[in-house]
Amino acid sequence: MRLIKKVVRYELIMWGSLLRVLLRLPERLEPGARTFGYARAVAPILIALTVVSAIEVAVVDVVLQHVLPWPTVRYAALGLGVWGVVWMLGIGAILRTHRHVVGPAGLRIRNSTSVDLTLPWSEIELVRAVSRYPDGSGTVQHAGDRVSIAVGSQTAVDVVLREPRTLDLPEGPATGVREVRFQADAPDELVTLAHTYLEACQPTGS
Repeated sequence: MRLIKKVVRYELIMWGSLLRVLLRLPERLEPGARTFGYARAVAPILIALTVVSAIEVAVVDVVLQHVLPWPTVRYAALGLGVWGVVWMLGIGAILRTHRHVVGPAGLRIRNSTSVDLTLPWSEIELVRAVSRYPDGSGTVQHAGDRVSIAVGSQTAVDVVLREPRTLDLPEGPATGVREVRFQADAPDELVTLAHTYLEACQPTGS
C-alpha cells in the first residue's frame, strides 16, 4: 500500500509539473527569492533517452502494423510507448519545477520529489562553493555528520550548520547532521546570494 501511494503521488506530481511547464506557470516565491537548477549534468542523458524512446515507439508501431494482424496488441503497445515517452518528459518537468530556492526564509535544497530540505539562515554557519565527488554510488548519502545529495555523482555547494540537526531523507531521518553538500548548476551565484541573506541575519556584534 505504501508503494502504491508513493507511485500515485509521483504520477500526480509529474502531471502537475508537466502542466506547469506547458503553461509556463512560475513557482510562487516570497519576494527576493530565486531558484537554482541542478540537473544540467544529467539533461543530455535524459534528452537522449527521450528521443530514443520516441523513435522506438514509431519503429515498434510500424513493425506491429505489418507483422501482427491484431490491432488491439498494436494499440496497446503504442499506448504504453507513448506513456513511456511522456514519463520521460515528466522527469524533466519535475527537475525543472523542483529547483533549489534561496530567499529570505532560508535555503531550500531539493532533488526531484525525493528531497526537500529547508534550512533557515539562523541555523547556517557557512555556505561555500566546492566541487566534490562523493565516494558512494547513491544520490543521497549519509555518512557521520554529513549528508551529500549528488547529481551526476557530483556536489558543488557545502552548507555547514551551526548545530547538528535531524533531516528528513528518503530512507528516513538522519540525525546529527552538521554539513549538507548538494549539486547546483550555478554554485557561485547561489553562494553569493546566500551570503547576502546569511550576513543579514547575523546577530549584532558577531
